[in-house]
This record gives sequence, C-alpha cells and structure tokens, in this order.
Amino acid sequence: MAIKREFPYVRVFNSMEGWGFHFFASLQPFEMPSVNDFVRRLPETAIEDLIEWNKDRGPAKIYQEVIEKEVPLKKILTQDATFSITDDRPFNEYFLLRRLRLRLSI
Repeated sequence: MAIKREFPYVRVFNSMEGWGFHFFASLQPFEMPSVNDFVRRLPETAIEDLIEWNKDRGPAKIYQEVIEKEVPLKKILTQDATFSITDDRPFNEYFLLRRLRLRLSI
C-alpha cells in the first residue's frame, strides 16, 4: 500500500457509516488526541463542517465514534501487488460515480 511505503506510522479508522476508512499517517510516532483536546483545537468552521450531516451529534461524539473503530492496517492491506494507488493514478470516492456516468452516457 502506497501510504505505508511513504509513512512508517499509519493508523486507520473505519468510517462512521462503515463503508470507508480514515487514514492518519506520519513520519514520526503519534497519538490520537483525546476527545477534549480534539474538540478544543477545532475552529468553529471545522465544527460546522463536522456536524453538517450529523446535527444530532456534537463534534465530541462524532470523534469518539471514529476513534473507537480503529482497524489494524494489516487487516486492510491487499496482497495484490498489481493494485496500487499513486499520485499519477489517484483513486477517490468519485471513482464509482465517474464510471457510472460514463456507462450511462454510452
């Protein structure tokens, strides 16, 4: 996996929805901030973005739900060496939408 080749310290968390991952990577060891530290450091605009789709939850609850879903990196790494995401071949959440749009336009 490209991220592991570039960063020796990687932590992965399952998304709240359960269909994606949040990757945190660093060249140095790191700890995730506590819920209180995380919320204290957030600018107001970041809080607004964070709760935009989850008005019933505050930023502390959202962050807590994410950090409770840590996944070992080894569990999601593929053994298929032909599959790799790189800068010149990006892969993101719009990949499927682009493919579906292309298929519908034919």
